[in-house]
Amino acid sequence: MNEFTELFKKSKALIDNARSSMGVVVNAVTVYTSYLLGKYMIEEEQQGSERAQYGARVLDSLSVYLTSKYGRGFSRSNLAGMRKFYLTYKDRESQIVQSGIGQLGTMQENGIVQSPIGQLTVDHQNFPFKLSWTHYQVLMTIEDPAERSFVRITRSPVFHPAL
Repeated sequence: MNEFTELFKKSKALIDNARSSMGVVVNAVTVYTSYLLGKYMIEEEQQGSERAQYGARVLDSLSVYLTSKYGRGFSRSNLAGMRKFYLTYKDRESQIVQSGIGQLGTMQENGIVQSPIGQLTVDHQNFPFKLSWTHYQVLMTIEDPAERSFVRITRSPVFHPAL
């Protein structure tokens, strides 16, 4: 028997857990970011006059800006989807603030003094967005909220947090 067998097992388990956790956390942050971008756009539009024209300018201007900073993924249609996502799920905002992921903005602004990855915990059971961004894009094509909820519950893959 190798003298390092236990070390190998623990190291493998740690890396396997970290890799599966990264996917869950990346998905949660992606969905949360899309939600907040939608919220920011709506808040900006509500301050403007001539809402329809102003809303179009907000989408176009933000798309140009974000694409210049980050590349693909921020087209006008993608931003419109994020805007619609916020409007569709804005009733879940109180759940987002109470979840661990809702504290990311605060942590980023204040700076993380002690930053071990283990200190960031996300309560996956209570996080309101358990599906991928792609799933939500499909669900938003369903106009009726009851039907959308039914499809989300009955046809979506079950969310299994790996943390």
